[in-house]
Amino acid sequence: MQVKHLVALLWLVIVEAPFLHAQLQFNPNVDQGVAFERVIVGNSLQFELVLTSVPPGGGAQTVLINIAGAGFARNPNMFQFNNAGEQGRLVLTFTPQQVGFVEGTLTLICFPRNGRQFQYDISLRGTGIDQPVPEIEVSPDSVSLTVEQLDGSDEAVLNIINHSEAVLEWSIPDFDADWLTVQPREGRNQGMRQEVVLRTDNLPEENGDYEVVLFVQSNAPDNQEIEVPVVLHLNIQAPHSQVLHLRHGWNLISLNVIPDERYFVNGMLTPEGLTSEIDDNLIIIKDFRGGFCLPNSGYWGIDEWSLADGYQVKTTAELDWEVFGEPIPADLPLEVSAGWSMIAYYPTESFRFIDAFRDLHHQGVIVILKDGFGNFFLPDDRLRFGWDYMAAPGMGFHVKLSEPATFHYPAE
Repeated sequence: MQVKHLVALLWLVIVEAPFLHAQLQFNPNVDQGVAFERVIVGNSLQFELVLTSVPPGGGAQTVLINIAGAGFARNPNMFQFNNAGEQGRLVLTFTPQQVGFVEGTLTLICFPRNGRQFQYDISLRGTGIDQPVPEIEVSPDSVSLTVEQLDGSDEAVLNIINHSEAVLEWSIPDFDADWLTVQPREGRNQGMRQEVVLRTDNLPEENGDYEVVLFVQSNAPDNQEIEVPVVLHLNIQAPHSQVLHLRHGWNLISLNVIPDERYFVNGMLTPEGLTSEIDDNLIIIKDFRGGFCLPNSGYWGIDEWSLADGYQVKTTAELDWEVFGEPIPADLPLEVSAGWSMIAYYPTESFRFIDAFRDLHHQGVIVILKDGFGNFFLPDDRLRFGWDYMAAPGMGFHVKLSEPATFHYPAE
């Protein structure tokens, strides 16, 4: 028999009993009927009522207890009080036999030793309900994960919800997808929600869409297995890089990428951080302002590498130098001061000198322009000297201007 604490309200209808001649006191107070909580059909719920004998007749009396209504019972069926103040515990039991609302009446008839007979009628109310079963919901009904960066990851939350007071037991069996981890894989809950974390792991080597179906199995009779499609959208872009082909000896170079974080030192793009992979082969690095670095001696006289500038580099051998980063827009404006400068070349394509520097040429400020191979460009339209030499990615240029100018290379 199931016994629970009951928050009940008692309602007493007193027949023929003026309040001045009360025979019994009730605890809880007898001002409303007994309303049982909902009870599963076939189970039982009890409620205890304390009766206290009071005058007249010195409290000595016999109390007969009757009950009417299907599913209601009482224990005992009578009390014999000999003195005022004596107490008796009356246990009421509700055992519904069918689903639905049930009413009954508890009747107590008092026969005092000295006095008139009194009767108390107390209403009884209860509701029978079906045995609860787990009611599962899985939300969302599908999951999409996206990874677009190298060493990136993504995760989502799957909610296992039980809309019933019955205990839900669920699990997710093994699945065929090394790129997915699921935690936890099983659980129990009662009228609540549990979160399952889906996270990418061991990503496939090739980009594409990958799908797996998770099966959420449970003891919910109406939904014992729920399918949850999980899709991975993998679109990792290969890291962009620039490869500079350095000759043995002097080179005039520049970058057309914004180097990534691996080359930065204390938030600055320094020659030391940028050239760390090739500094064993570097003799000297020079800028056009007179600054220089001697890597083999540990001297770094240039604080920051300017992406707008060209640099002279002398090496001990021919080598390829790869720098990873994001492309610089080919037509990003360059500000160049009057006099001599060394400037960078942003395009990823090769152009004739006249085409690469057409914007600067039209401004009429070029005195002379030279590359690191001894080729030079003169702006005189009559001579047209050096106009067909090629500007290529990785090259830097010496340029002498008659006045400051801002220009840009052709857009790609």
